[in-house]
Amino acid sequence: MNNNLKDFINECWSIHDKKSDEVANNLKENLNLIDSTENIPGYVSIVTHTFGGHLGKWDEGRQLLKKITELDIFENNQAVYRGLATLSYCMNDEIEFNKYLELSTEEASNVRIYAMAASELTAQGEVIMATQAFEKALSCAPENMTTENPAARALAISGNNLACELEEKNDRNDQEVKLMLTAAKAARKYWEIAGGWVEVERAQYRLAMSHLQAGQLNEALEHARICERICKENNADPFEKFFAHEALAKINKALCEELKSKVKPDYQSYCVIP
Repeated sequence: MNNNLKDFINECWSIHDKKSDEVANNLKENLNLIDSTENIPGYVSIVTHTFGGHLGKWDEGRQLLKKITELDIFENNQAVYRGLATLSYCMNDEIEFNKYLELSTEEASNVRIYAMAASELTAQGEVIMATQAFEKALSCAPENMTTENPAARALAISGNNLACELEEKNDRNDQEVKLMLTAAKAARKYWEIAGGWVEVERAQYRLAMSHLQAGQLNEALEHARICERICKENNADPFEKFFAHEALAKINKALCEELKSKVKPDYQSYCVIP
């Protein structure tokens, strides 16, 4: 990848959450940095995420991606078609969505498109549409998916991001809780295919945290213990071990609070939770 473009995209990613409008304007003004078709996917990713999940400016992002199709080096780049299909789905433009979905001919492109749409819609609080998109992604996934299939990684990443996004909400409704757990379980399933032990261990951490937020403490504890076990079995570094123990600490504290609420009033003063 062109060094200037690589630096530009890295800078965009580093500030896109805090300065989304600034990044969006910079993306509009720097299409000239794309000098080969190999450089296009990275540009598409930051455009789709910034204009989509952060700003909800689906059509502005789509118009910018369409400008990439006008470049001499475009060469029917599949990443652009997936980005256009994703943004079209998010703005409920069925005609444009079907057009770009048909042009997306790489293996399991439909899975990747639905998974990306689910992530961007969740970030914008469109939980009903996000749930529908993620369910479509899961239903379209091949049963015997191989490590080489890019859809496995797409589902793993999307599942993790969805779960994480919903864990941070303070006022989740029942549908959001259901999506959070479905997403965390999918992340665990597909990291088993697309990743190594670190990704699986982190997916177990995500499952533990999602169950904790759902108030399902016994399930949360089970996944936290599996996370810890994977760390031990693979001689994990302190960073990975820290989060395994953090999960155990948070969940055990929640269990202590639950048990304390059931203790007889006379014994309440003995149950001090640090």
